[in-house]
Amino acid sequence: MEDSISILVKLWFLLIGFDHSEFHRASGEQSSTSINLSTGQIEAITGENMFEEQFSKPRKTKGK
Repeated sequence: MEDSISILVKLWFLLIGFDHSEFHRASGEQSSTSINLSTGQIEAITGENMFEEQFSKPRKTKGK
């Protein structure tokens, strides 16, 4: 039978999501991805640019 500490450790390390973002340092292009592991939702954003002075219109994609 498991003791309460081992049960707490297992619950404490339950991964519920993942976020990742990156940019290309030469072109300034950015992209980010967010995954909710408990609901299965995925959101990806592409088309942003760090170097553009004007507001860029990023493309947001949601999926399951």
